[in-house]
Amino acid sequence: MGEQTTRQRRQARTRQAILDAARELIVERGPDGISLREIARRVDYSPAGIYEYFGSVGEIIRATCEEGFALLKAEFDRVPLDLPIPERLVELGMAYIAFAQRFPQHFLLIFTRLSSNLQDSRASYDDSDTYGVLQRCVQEGIASGVFHPRPGFGLDEMCHYCWALVHGLAMLRVTHLQHVAQHFDLMHRRILEVQVSSLCHP
Repeated sequence: MGEQTTRQRRQARTRQAILDAARELIVERGPDGISLREIARRVDYSPAGIYEYFGSVGEIIRATCEEGFALLKAEFDRVPLDLPIPERLVELGMAYIAFAQRFPQHFLLIFTRLSSNLQDSRASYDDSDTYGVLQRCVQEGIASGVFHPRPGFGLDEMCHYCWALVHGLAMLRVTHLQHVAQHFDLMHRRILEVQVSSLCHP
């Protein structure tokens, strides 16, 4: 494809400005506090003009979520697939925390302001899905004999255990501990290594 025209670049900037304003509003006020009029005011655009880019507030909210999950997936994609499975799982956890720190508004939007659309926490996930990345790694660990499920603590429980711990670390870092000067990366890594090690013992 050729380079974008001036008009296309302008449209892309306006679309991004709309998403940025919507994300800020949702983080500030929650999904019920978002309105086309307020978005338009923040981007210095007419409310009617917003419809050139999005058909409804719902579309804007979906687009902000898709943007956030794409950023999270990009962090996961930086983790080499050829790492030993325990190391890969630790690096996925570190990538999750890095996403939260680099994009705190997206993180808070996805995980505190909007409800999950999952109907069942035991659902099957596509490999391109962010939770699916975790699930696939743990599943590979079980299949290869590296991770050891126990009665009542199988794939679903192991994935939830991993997610709950890393999410807690990420949430603390971007909320309660956001202004603490301490460097937490080494601590986070050690905690995740201990967690992953616990999956390796029957």
